[in-house]
Amino acid sequence: MNFLQDDEELQNWRAKEISLRKEVEVQLAREKQDVQEMKNQRDKIICELHMVRDQSSALRNQMFESKCTVTELEEKIISAVDLLISFKEKRDKLRIEHANAVRKVEVLRKFGEMDTTSSYVVEFPAFSFMEINEATQDFDQSWKIGEGRYGSVYKGLLRNMPVAIKMLPSYGCQSQSEFQHQVILYSLF
Repeated sequence: MNFLQDDEELQNWRAKEISLRKEVEVQLAREKQDVQEMKNQRDKIICELHMVRDQSSALRNQMFESKCTVTELEEKIISAVDLLISFKEKRDKLRIEHANAVRKVEVLRKFGEMDTTSSYVVEFPAFSFMEINEATQDFDQSWKIGEGRYGSVYKGLLRNMPVAIKMLPSYGCQSQSEFQHQVILYSLF
């Protein structure tokens, strides 16, 4: 009986060993599966980390390009503002020139109407050549204030009054009426 008992114990022990072995194999399979899942998660995290690094690098490049673009745009804005200021200054100067030209045209128009509609005669005071010569210090070049198409202009003091004296060139073919017309225009300004 002992033999049967021993055989039965041996079979029980083998059954227990097989059961334990199966449990250990199942547990090893689970742990192996857990390890594989952890490896898969690790690989996935490493892949995501590489993607994040690439995206970070791309974002840094975009930020650098954006900063360069901002700098360029700021420079263009400054240039545009300077150009705008320049255009405004030119516009203002042109407006002043236009207003002056309109005034001169009005004066000329009025003078033209005056000349054709009336027999208005301008009386010029008469001065001797000696008086004019003394007033300009013998037409001293240091008293010369301008040179025009119809002659030189000198400053002078005539009968205690500051004046501008225009000397016609000897070659001038300007008529007396043209000269009087010019004098009237100068006296209007």
